[in-house]
Amino acid sequence: MNESDQLHRADLLDAGETQQAVEGSEIVYLTAGLPMDSRLWVEQWPVIMKT
Repeated sequence: MNESDQLHRADLLDAGETQQAVEGSEIVYLTAGLPMDSRLWVEQWPVIMKT
C-alpha cells in the first residue's frame, strides 16, 4: 500500500454503492471475501464481478 492509497468499504452486491466507492479512481484493487459456502459463491460471485 502507498501513502496516497485510500480504503473504501462497499456492498459489492450493490452496483450503486460499488460505483460510489470507486468513483474518480484511476486504479482499483478488489479485495473481497465471502464465507466458505459454495452456494453463496455460486450466487454472489457473478454479481460481484458484474458490479
